[in-house]
Amino acid sequence: MYAPVVIPVLNRKKHLERCLLSLAQNTVAKFTDLIISVDYPPSEKYVTGYKEVKKYLTENNFIEKSFKSVNIIFQKTNLGTVGNIGFLKEYARKFSETIIFTEDDNEFSPNFLQYINLGLVFFKDNEQIIGICGCKDTDWVVNEGDSITAVKLFSGYGVGLWLDKDERRNQKITKFLLNDKAINRKSIKKLKARNRVLFNLYINEILFGRNAPFWNNGKLCVIDTTRSIYMHMTKYMCIAPVVSQSRTWGNDGSGVNMRNEFIDPCKKCILDDSSNGFVYLYNGNYISDNSDICFETKNYRMGERYLKVLSNFRADIKADIGYFLLFIYRFNYKKVFSVVKRFKKD
Repeated sequence: MYAPVVIPVLNRKKHLERCLLSLAQNTVAKFTDLIISVDYPPSEKYVTGYKEVKKYLTENNFIEKSFKSVNIIFQKTNLGTVGNIGFLKEYARKFSETIIFTEDDNEFSPNFLQYINLGLVFFKDNEQIIGICGCKDTDWVVNEGDSITAVKLFSGYGVGLWLDKDERRNQKITKFLLNDKAINRKSIKKLKARNRVLFNLYINEILFGRNAPFWNNGKLCVIDTTRSIYMHMTKYMCIAPVVSQSRTWGNDGSGVNMRNEFIDPCKKCILDDSSNGFVYLYNGNYISDNSDICFETKNYRMGERYLKVLSNFRADIKADIGYFLLFIYRFNYKKVFSVVKRFKKD
């Protein structure tokens, strides 16, 4: 059984068109259910784009012909990004144990769906693997001949998930990152040594911040960065391809989290363009002895390029001060947070 593709949508018709066209060109699209949830515009500035999306989805019959089934839900109230994603997961749960999640600004290779579905089958019972990612964010260290590798940076540019496993894991991630199992000298030093960018984000944005995209209505959000921090501090990993099966066009500033950058996605991330149904080498050697090499200097540069908060001097200083305060207060982040909050008010 092929996993359904779920896409939260609002007002980006150009992005959505590219996304759906690339998915339709996949070799197994005709066996795949497509579920799209179009959120209601939260304000007047989104209305024009929303109407364009609605017209495109209702008048384009190529979508219906390209997939096994197409389910388009137009929300009557605004759910927000987090709410819309949650809606899609619960909708898919009624008839599937797995999903392929993507935002509307991603583009895919002709082998993307096959790659994700094979991974969801092969790693179904492996609790160490938390997802099958489609994007190759950086140059991983891999064994010769490997087509996949296990890494500790989660890329959401098209990802396969086991719904029950993902729900359990998300609950563990939020609890782990906000209690003393994670907030101790050993684990935080380990995170800093592996990836300074994620260290800064953990201190500045998760422990001592309450802003989007990391927080929503007082709750920690499980997003790509949150998952990556968790994996760096634990034994867990995700699967990534050696040749990228997806890329994002969200660097144009139209999304919630990505800032506007002059990056050509076609040059930064070259997709696997073979259309011969390439079979990925899913074997028992997916985690090599070199796995730790992957998330040091190479991933540091990836973090600088893709994460919202860069590892700059100011962020470094803020994180180091935060770590010092944690040490003083015996890694009780709630006490330190109250101090930081009071300082910001003054």
